[in-house]
Amino acid sequence: MSQQPFFSIIVPCYNVEKYLSYAIDSILNQPFSDWELILINDGSTDDTKNIIESYAHKDARIKVIHKPNEGVSTARNTGMDIAIGKWILFLDSDDWFEKNAFKNLEVLIEQYHDADIIGFNHFYNSEKREWKRESIIPNRIIRTGNEIKYFKLDTLFPYYDKKMNDISTGAIRGVWGKVFKRELIKDNHIQFETNIKIGEDAIFCLDTFNAAKKIVLCNEYLIHYRVFQESTMNKYNPAILHINEQSLNGYYQRIKGFLISGDKDYKICFCGMAAECLFRSFRLYLLHPNCTLSFSEKKSIIRKMLQTELYQIAFDCDLSYLPKGKREMVYCAKHEMLNMLFAFAYVSCVIVDFLRK
Repeated sequence: MSQQPFFSIIVPCYNVEKYLSYAIDSILNQPFSDWELILINDGSTDDTKNIIESYAHKDARIKVIHKPNEGVSTARNTGMDIAIGKWILFLDSDDWFEKNAFKNLEVLIEQYHDADIIGFNHFYNSEKREWKRESIIPNRIIRTGNEIKYFKLDTLFPYYDKKMNDISTGAIRGVWGKVFKRELIKDNHIQFETNIKIGEDAIFCLDTFNAAKKIVLCNEYLIHYRVFQESTMNKYNPAILHINEQSLNGYYQRIKGFLISGDKDYKICFCGMAAECLFRSFRLYLLHPNCTLSFSEKKSIIRKMLQTELYQIAFDCDLSYLPKGKREMVYCAKHEMLNMLFAFAYVSCVIVDFLRK
């Protein structure tokens, strides 16, 4: 390995004894050796610590940090603080890389040597099957200068690029589907927001997009994303309203200048993000089977939420760009048709659950 490794791979680890070795082995087995692997044990209580230590003893390229549990954002920030590679990759500890991922990335980086960020595609893996995420279309998306605006909009509202430009950007919000030039992150003092529990990936990407001069997305499938039925995005969560508010505010603080100036694109996409938060409020809380609140109590919660400034700002725009289902939900929310809002939300939740099976 050279004095400065080509890649720094940052992996936060929390109670992942079942999957961690698979993730680490996918790096060790790459036919490309110029990397450092930074494993952050985020206060695990299972055998994660011992697994990490055993690998570190065998390979000098592996750096290990043990710290109290503070969440994935703090763990990633800790990894970035010590990373010295030219390029930074993030890997979740239950995911893994394709065998030739690093070689393919090296070729892409040589080809697009002046890019600040290069994104790639991924496989989904459940316990029963593997499938590819929909293609990035076109096969190469290269944007510079003002064109990067659409990548920023996509982090808010992934449907927008497809609707406006017939472009599919893949998992534009995920940090694990990109390689970032380390200088971009360091020079612009970019970190993960530690107070945001959902959407921290997308907000980090938005910050890097704001700083980048050239971004390339490629349709190579280089990483496997493990899907769990009981993931954070499916579990009952009474705190979701507060989590949504933090996430929505994180976006708002970064784009409020565009919203104040009346930029149509940002207004539509901020509405799209708020619609997503509204749907999550129903799916993970108010319409979840574990919720024991009365219908009257549920309506009172939604009414209060919709009266907050962020939702008032978000829903004051053209709704025609929203996808079916969310468009009807936001229309009902905007006009205080709460009974209809709950009906549309219920149907949307049923459809999502059916499609996930």
